[in-house]
Amino acid sequence: MSSNNIEIIGIGSYLPEKKVDNHHFNYENYGVSDEWLVKAGVKYRHVAEKNETIIDLAYNAAINAISNAKIDISDIDAIYLVSGTISPEQIIPAAVLDLQKKLGITESLAFQTLDTCCGFLNTLELATHSIMAGSVKCALVIGAEVFSKAFCKKSEVTFKVSMCMGDGAGALILKASKDEGFISSYLKSSTKFSGGLKVCYTDHKDGGENGGLIVDFNIPENVKSSIDPEEALGRIIDFTKNAIPNAIKGVYEKTGFSHDNIDHFILHQPNRMFIESWKKLAMIPPEKHEDTLIENGNMATASIPVTLDIFYKEGKIKKGETLLFASVGEGATWGAMIWKWNID
Repeated sequence: MSSNNIEIIGIGSYLPEKKVDNHHFNYENYGVSDEWLVKAGVKYRHVAEKNETIIDLAYNAAINAISNAKIDISDIDAIYLVSGTISPEQIIPAAVLDLQKKLGITESLAFQTLDTCCGFLNTLELATHSIMAGSVKCALVIGAEVFSKAFCKKSEVTFKVSMCMGDGAGALILKASKDEGFISSYLKSSTKFSGGLKVCYTDHKDGGENGGLIVDFNIPENVKSSIDPEEALGRIIDFTKNAIPNAIKGVYEKTGFSHDNIDHFILHQPNRMFIESWKKLAMIPPEKHEDTLIENGNMATASIPVTLDIFYKEGKIKKGETLLFASVGEGATWGAMIWKWNID
């Protein structure tokens, strides 16, 4: 199969220095049991300080990626920022322009997407095809989250979702190349479960620190109107369990690949239940998958690039190996991408 001649030339991540464990949330007071936490698989997560913004996190991840790529900041002519949360005090113009200014890039394409967990793959796809079309030469793609600033205690379910979230940012730099890099992708969306996790404004007394911005969880109206709420939640869980195996199957069908062609699976990191079900249903060899959930929690759009950077820094990912990224998010959106790794 021929290459599309676009490769990842740099990678970087940033996690806030402040790190808290589960007891930080006094979870016992909200009906959360130790047994549930074991099933969730999150023990620690990084949280941004009050004066630390999502742009601060994105900037540090970007600088680390630029250093790793050994390029000048001026070489970047496109910035793609995706997140499930964003500084609520600024909606327009897009906060990515603040990142562009902080990086010292006078002129570039600056593109910002508000999306959830699969948003990083969607944005990576956009950057890849922009380079493929010749409109962009060197792209910086960042997933960044500050979910701690939208923490909510509204209900037991919402509390559980909120306390599993972690802050962080991960960045990749893409460039046209003579070497094989991007191989293929399979990305889908459906309105069947258009609900679930949301970040929204509310006047609820348990709203987040910033103007009522909260993480909320809602069962889609088209689902809960016809069946019992518990059954509705079960259907969403079943859909999510099957989404990543279906995405992997989809990208394999496009490429003719199988698990034998993949050296590492970098999966989204929502909770232990989903990760283990994905590995089982997709029959992913255990030696080809590791995760960072217990230390970092669910970082949504930052999950894949941060996890990838951690493995890379630990020396577990070698030049010439083939990687498969896969994620699922609210909306619902799901997908998988295959890349050849070309960084030493």
